[in-house]
Amino acid sequence: MIKHPTSLRLRLMFLVVTAVLPIFGLMLYQAASEQGRKLKECEDEARRLASMAAGSISQATEGARQMLLALACTEPVRTMNVEAATPLLADLLKHSQGYVNIGLVRSDGVIVASALPMKEPVYIDDRLWFRTLRETGELAVSEYLTGRISGKPAINLGFPLYALPGNSFPGALFASLDLEMIQRCLAQIQLPNRAVILVVDKQGTCVVRRPKTSQTGVPARSWLVFQKQGARVGVPVTTTGNDGTLRDYHYVSLPGIDGLMVAVGISRADATEESRAEFRRNLYILVFWTAASLGVAGLVGQASVLKNVNHLSATARRLAAGDWSASAAMSGGASEIRHLASTFDAMAATLRRHNEDLEEQVRQRTAELSAANACLTEALAQVKTLNGLLPICSGCKKIRDDQGYWSQIELYISAHSGAQFSHSLCPDCAKKYFPELDLDEPLLAELQPTAQSVPPAGDAPPQTPEKA
Repeated sequence: MIKHPTSLRLRLMFLVVTAVLPIFGLMLYQAASEQGRKLKECEDEARRLASMAAGSISQATEGARQMLLALACTEPVRTMNVEAATPLLADLLKHSQGYVNIGLVRSDGVIVASALPMKEPVYIDDRLWFRTLRETGELAVSEYLTGRISGKPAINLGFPLYALPGNSFPGALFASLDLEMIQRCLAQIQLPNRAVILVVDKQGTCVVRRPKTSQTGVPARSWLVFQKQGARVGVPVTTTGNDGTLRDYHYVSLPGIDGLMVAVGISRADATEESRAEFRRNLYILVFWTAASLGVAGLVGQASVLKNVNHLSATARRLAAGDWSASAAMSGGASEIRHLASTFDAMAATLRRHNEDLEEQVRQRTAELSAANACLTEALAQVKTLNGLLPICSGCKKIRDDQGYWSQIELYISAHSGAQFSHSLCPDCAKKYFPELDLDEPLLAELQPTAQSVPPAGDAPPQTPEKA
């Protein structure tokens, strides 16, 4: 037979759950604190990795700048000697790694010498980096572009030549950095799971990405959010990357290079996975212990409380059914329950005494009523009553009984009731029947005979009734 949970059992379980709630709240607080600490560590790690990546790329660009500085001091380059500069540049490109091309540009934007052969004149006057270089006369870094001679994606570094007398801007040298070289620089950095490193130009285009994907050459979504938030270096940007993964991105600038930035994005889910796994593990343990506590509470409650309460309920039902021998006395259980059972038994004993007193009173009243009823029955047996219509003769005043016989009214009434009659004369009848006596009232009173009782109907002498 399945027993449904009682209200008391549910309350015991609710008490256990209520006791567990503070522990659960503490777990939530600790999990939130741990997650916040992990995210802070994630930010610090992203900032550190971004600084490392920026330093590695900065070393590569610094090497390119030093090479361009040295080239600018050579005679063929300084004098714009194309015949001598072209083989010099080609030999330098052959013995250098990390460059797509090296070239010499006139002030009008025409490339006059290139390490790679040119089939026709190439103009770069429309390139933003060259215009900036011509206006500022300082080292300039291009955005992500595809070389017009090499046909490969690259980043150009432009270095101005030393000004000749009468010419404020004689031209410039440029070196096209191979993006694979930047990728190799970033490959030396150990990244957490699903973390990325982005090199972004001033237009927000992803120049290099590690791990390497086909997402280079397209706007970086994190850069757009970074710009919306004010482009503040050091402030994390939380957004979904181009691959759909939610990450915290930290942008840093390249030292000495204006136009390129490095960002490291670390997955929030991976950064907090350890804390969330620990929370789930603790939650499973808490659920297990809560379930075990509920089971133990149910068993203990059944053994120490509900069993005794059920015993009290059964005793109360027996008493309600009239079984006054029922007793709630118990040997086990809590002292409070035993005290309740003793009080219950005392109440039952008091009720039993009251019930016995009431039963005794009922028996006495019943006996008295029985005696009174017997007396009334006896009295009623002796009472004869007249009721209904009595047929009486209007002349002689005889009464006809149920058998059709006519009897004197005195005899009929005496026979059917306890009434007795005495005979006398009233003054009117005395005058009527004895007019010759001339009797007055006092004399009539003295002459009235003594009342003669008419014998009861049973003692009257037989009399022949007249048939109607």
